[in-house]
Amino acid sequence: MVSNVAAGHVSRMPGTESGVRRRDSRSFATAAAIIYGFAGFAIPLLGWFAGLALVWASTRLSRRAKLVSAIVPTALMLLVVIAVAGASAAHAAAQASGSVSAVPSGYDIAWSGLAVVVVVTSSLGLWLVHSLRQ
Repeated sequence: MVSNVAAGHVSRMPGTESGVRRRDSRSFATAAAIIYGFAGFAIPLLGWFAGLALVWASTRLSRRAKLVSAIVPTALMLLVVIAVAGASAAHAAAQASGSVSAVPSGYDIAWSGLAVVVVVTSSLGLWLVHSLRQ
């Protein structure tokens, strides 16, 4: 008895021609872009990673789009982490010397930075959907 995998069976989307894999379809790429952009709201970090994996699995999206969707949010989060570390150090130094610090606390910067990353990631998801239309 031969399994479907060993026989070279390729799962298809309903309505597609024979031999087209699901990850090659336009609907898979659209779903991947939507999940990438908005799954982070439902499951904060895991949803973004799942969406990113789906974006990278799609063959309809260009390599440039895949790189942008991976690098931009990662770079923004790195900048947020650096800003939080700097603000926390400045705030601690100001408290230790007894002076008043005009620098916001690391907590404030972290939440503001997280909001920026969420907005940018959602915008990138919409950009990916739009790039599929061309």
